[in-house]
Amino acid sequence: MTTMFESSDILNFFKSNKKTISIKEIETTLQLTDKEMKLMKNQLKEMVKEGKLIRHKKGLYGPARKEVLVTGHFEFHKEGHGFVITDNIEHGPVRIHQRRTFGALDGDMVTVSVSTGKRGVRRGRVIRIEERACKHITGTLLHSKKMYYVKPLNLSLSPDIVVERIDRSSMEEGDIVVVEIKEQPDKTSPLSGEIIKKVLPPDNPKSDITFIIEEYGLSRKFSAKVKEEIEKIPAKIPPDMMKSRIDMRQTNTMTIDGEKAKDFDDAVSLKATAAGYRLYVHIADVSFFVPWNSETDKEARQRGTSVYFHDRVVPMLPPKLSEGLCSLKPKVERLTLTAEMDFNTVGEMTGALFYPSVISSKARLTYTVVKKILEDKDAALRKRYSSLVDDLELMKKLALLLRKKRLQRGSLDLCLPDTEIISDNKGNPVNIIKSESNIGHRMIEEFMIAANEAVADRIEKIGMPGIFRIHEKPEKSKIEEVSKVLMSVLKTKKKRIVTSNIHKILKSSISTPYEETVSSFILRSLKQAKYSPDNIGHFGLASDCYVHFTSPIRRYPDLVVHRILKELIGKKSIPGGKKTEFKSLLSEISVISSKRERNADEAERESVKALKAWFMKGMIGKTFKGRVTDISERGLRVRLEEHFVDGLLRMSDLKDDYYVFDKKTFSLGGRKKKKRFFIADEITVRVREVDIGNREIFLAPVR
Repeated sequence: MTTMFESSDILNFFKSNKKTISIKEIETTLQLTDKEMKLMKNQLKEMVKEGKLIRHKKGLYGPARKEVLVTGHFEFHKEGHGFVITDNIEHGPVRIHQRRTFGALDGDMVTVSVSTGKRGVRRGRVIRIEERACKHITGTLLHSKKMYYVKPLNLSLSPDIVVERIDRSSMEEGDIVVVEIKEQPDKTSPLSGEIIKKVLPPDNPKSDITFIIEEYGLSRKFSAKVKEEIEKIPAKIPPDMMKSRIDMRQTNTMTIDGEKAKDFDDAVSLKATAAGYRLYVHIADVSFFVPWNSETDKEARQRGTSVYFHDRVVPMLPPKLSEGLCSLKPKVERLTLTAEMDFNTVGEMTGALFYPSVISSKARLTYTVVKKILEDKDAALRKRYSSLVDDLELMKKLALLLRKKRLQRGSLDLCLPDTEIISDNKGNPVNIIKSESNIGHRMIEEFMIAANEAVADRIEKIGMPGIFRIHEKPEKSKIEEVSKVLMSVLKTKKKRIVTSNIHKILKSSISTPYEETVSSFILRSLKQAKYSPDNIGHFGLASDCYVHFTSPIRRYPDLVVHRILKELIGKKSIPGGKKTEFKSLLSEISVISSKRERNADEAERESVKALKAWFMKGMIGKTFKGRVTDISERGLRVRLEEHFVDGLLRMSDLKDDYYVFDKKTFSLGGRKKKKRFFIADEITVRVREVDIGNREIFLAPVR
């Protein structure tokens, strides 16, 4: 843009005046022509965007106060305000008042002007939006005061969005629509957008999953540039790609995953040694096919993670890679990055090597098959996989040693079972049961934790920048709060919980009616694990140093860790130039990846809630035995015994008395009859109502 004055000249002009100045005063003082004034207005607008000038409410201009400008990712809160997470984690996030967000949406990269308050609280205002995280938002079309606006379905995503025009012949208030965000002309304008399509409400379970994918802004299609790039990759791995790699094709290697898995990131093999065990964890070498800043890499970085639903997956990488070339399918050659680890007879790691390799998996096993071989001693399966049985027995032995050692050091063993949904060929749920963890799950869990710790330790010791998986210690106030609750639930007067004995409380609840409840309440007191370039350890695993290395097909941080590990192996230069610049890039990736992970987790949880609601829709009026799992001001949360489904028994549906929630005893008590409900109480309930839209199941007591 052509400018009449340099920014420095304009700043000096404003600084020479002791008060703020209006446009008219600028024109008069500088004696500008109409053409010159037009250029001046454009220049002033640019300088306001850059944070060099401030435009006050009355249209007066003045120099910006001496504030620090920082760039970071914006986190929107449904109350309207937000926080900006910056590279400097020592100072914490910057709080942004709802009137100073400049239309920033959750996940946007923004530049903020920061000032520090009396108590050290950093506050700021967004002065420009560097990059939008999401341009399309799904919400409900509403009308107010001659204005249409869209309220996002995902309330943690953004504020309401004003829409300038709608086609009244095809849509009306209450419709679900997808709106494309428009850039704001200035800070005083409301966030606005344009409706690009109308979304029909779900009328069956499959369409509800599609609806959730829209609701959480998940992208199902890859860009044309990515498709073009992927097309150039050969369909099969040619011999020249296997050069300069350790050949592990003759090793007894196997994958162990769930029945529905399609992308196989990891394979394992194990040998007995004179000193103990040698474990090989082979991970798909995705970075070989997806180099830094390629089109596929850029899109994978924005997606952050694959998102798994009951009947489909929204992948981080195109299927040609995720389900094809990178997936460690049986009896085909695959490129891998191997972590070779030695353990002594008590499960202590005594050494680790890392190298590019090529494998050919001998079998694709499932957790269920491994359980039947090792625990049920299934004769038919042991015969079918006879060449692997001895290896599996050895793996079980090592896995139990590793698990025992991990729990002894204070790693938390939470009892939080998954939901298994059984459906017919049309995708309709026909049963919902608890997914039980078995020896197959535990073996792979221990081996992956060991590999992740080994890689983290190597990166940390060398001093290479990395993306660490960190889990901060819980706040003392949170622990005290959950301590009071659990003392009431467990009806004990033992000493209160502290961070050092959480694992002991969990252990004492095993095989009691309170096991899941104790785990659930302790989970609430813990902070969320996240990614960071600064290692502070992992509280939940009681690990000093931890990374995610074992799932590069479905998690972007793992892909980055692979690249970093390759730099260590090859002793090459740090990607992206200088060490500090690279660490800044890793900080940005960490924030994006943590955000995408949380969004994916929420979408997956909502999909399970939706399928449970659809399943119970056909059960209205039926009676079930259940157990109280949670109590609040709303009523009782009840888990059904026959199906792995929770429902809410609202306070208003307990009509035999006036009930009050007692925080001290964590119970629900009737004022007249003195009847009380406690956690783990057995109760018979009737399915009263199912709200498909809000994915909620309501119960009523059966007297």
